[in-house]
Amino acid sequence: MDVALICHHREAPVVTDATFTHKAEAQDRPSASAAITPTPMCLPPEIMDMIIGHADDNRTLYNCSLVCRAWLLSSRFYLFREVQLASSAAYDLFVAQVLHNDHMRPYLGDILSFEINGFGATSPSPRSRSLSTACRLFLFHFSGHMLQLRRLSISNIHWKLPLPARYEPFLGSGFPKLQTLELARCELLSPLFLQRIISSLPLLTRLALSYLTFAMPPGYTRLCPDSAQRHALQSLRIHYHRDKDQWLDSFLPWLSSRIQLSSLRALDFCATAHLPSSRGEIVLSQSHVDFLRQVAPTVETLDVNHPSAPYRFPLEDFANLVTLNVHVRDTIINPTWAPLCQFLRGASSTLHALRIHGLSTHALSTSKQAWRGLCVTAEGLDGVDEIFGMQGYDNLREVVLSVSGTSPQETSSEREELLADLQRRLPILHRRNVVRLIFTG
Repeated sequence: MDVALICHHREAPVVTDATFTHKAEAQDRPSASAAITPTPMCLPPEIMDMIIGHADDNRTLYNCSLVCRAWLLSSRFYLFREVQLASSAAYDLFVAQVLHNDHMRPYLGDILSFEINGFGATSPSPRSRSLSTACRLFLFHFSGHMLQLRRLSISNIHWKLPLPARYEPFLGSGFPKLQTLELARCELLSPLFLQRIISSLPLLTRLALSYLTFAMPPGYTRLCPDSAQRHALQSLRIHYHRDKDQWLDSFLPWLSSRIQLSSLRALDFCATAHLPSSRGEIVLSQSHVDFLRQVAPTVETLDVNHPSAPYRFPLEDFANLVTLNVHVRDTIINPTWAPLCQFLRGASSTLHALRIHGLSTHALSTSKQAWRGLCVTAEGLDGVDEIFGMQGYDNLREVVLSVSGTSPQETSSEREELLADLQRRLPILHRRNVVRLIFTG
């Protein structure tokens, strides 16, 4: 192509050797305008990572990922720290777009908390599968990918997996750093499934099992073989229905053989009675009592139900107890203060805090929408003052009475009258300034 034609077309000046020399000298000599032009300020990448990391919701992180390419990696890193799935469509999309995507799969290694909650999850159409069906093979799909996972929470899932053979790898071995396992209102095929998961988690420190059911045949007693390794479990929660606790008779002895009994610090052991024939009474079996006595010496925080007369909870064995939480709402029919005070007589002198949750007011307990709760104005509250007002409980710092479900018609003056009544009925604890009254909705 003719260079002259191009120069003429662009009306360019005639180029000579002197021109090149002049331009070279001009490039070496900074101009005045260039010296005063501000350069764009760029923060170091680690500072930008810290700023993005302070975002407290996924919507903000998602918007940050759309700003520029430099923000994308940091935003994705924090977006994948906690993952929550609540529908089969969300689970299938996560599997297709992340697990089966070579570009996105490495982000699975950044997940610290993974939650699957099937509460209220409905299929978009009758032909669509449920969330329980979608995540049936979760442990197999994501095994070996979530290497940094610390917390796994699964709720309201019918997780009926086939029983694995004894020669197959343990189901949780693909999550080597898992520390917290939470299963709530799930239906499993057998306790063996649960035992194999627990056995495969060497770093497990927090275990929460709430209202589990099992579709096992009657008399099923197959247990996972014992291992020399014991879990340093620090927190244990077991909530169950009184009429569906047969699996605990074999599971609790197995669990006590798999954990370091000296490591447990927090225990939440609550039962709920729903059978009309039981009249709301909760009776602990001998295997339950034996387990509680084994773990009691090191427990510092304890959560229990309101005890009925035959409850048999060995509170006196918890010699190092610091905080005691008693939950009285929806536990037994027509509860009274007498069995509760009898139960509290076994509290250790090391107790620092007593909290009674789920109390009701007199106005609420006599209404048409009354729920089964212990009335804070009922006779017998004086027994609490008699127990903890005597010598031996000098370490007690607070006695909290939490009133739940307060009526919106109750005025501040009525609450002040209730507080004055408590001060009159608990004179010793009131003089020690440890009584607190809390109203919750």
